[in-house]
Amino acid sequence: QDYATALCTFLERPDLRLSDLRTYDDICEETLICALPQDTRKMISEPAMEAIYRAAGQNEARLQSATQLEKEVVSGMCWLDMDPVSGKLLRMVHIVTLNLTRDDGFICKQIGEWDNDQQIVLRCEPKSPGTHMQPG
Repeated sequence: QDYATALCTFLERPDLRLSDLRTYDDICEETLICALPQDTRKMISEPAMEAIYRAAGQNEARLQSATQLEKEVVSGMCWLDMDPVSGKLLRMVHIVTLNLTRDDGFICKQIGEWDNDQQIVLRCEPKSPGTHMQPG
């Protein structure tokens, strides 16, 4: 009985972290989760999705947003996590960027994107070329 009381007291701590992955500096939890099968990432996100639907209640706009987010999770576009410090929900998206540097120190940056409809280059702030990782 003392063990049960101690365990319940421990689980009620506000600074409780149930994942031991965050204690290792050489393991990137986000990269590890992105490498998991899609069904597993979906299951990791299920408790957060349930909380989102409960919070949406009968509010039509919130329910539409929750449905859209669920589609993104199911498709593998993102997964849901909780910020260990603030406790806020995070939509996690894995982005891959390409950093190219020539021998003389010049760096390759993306300065625009092609718009097929207008047949022009739309300028953007210089950034490393990249994209969201696709499932599979």
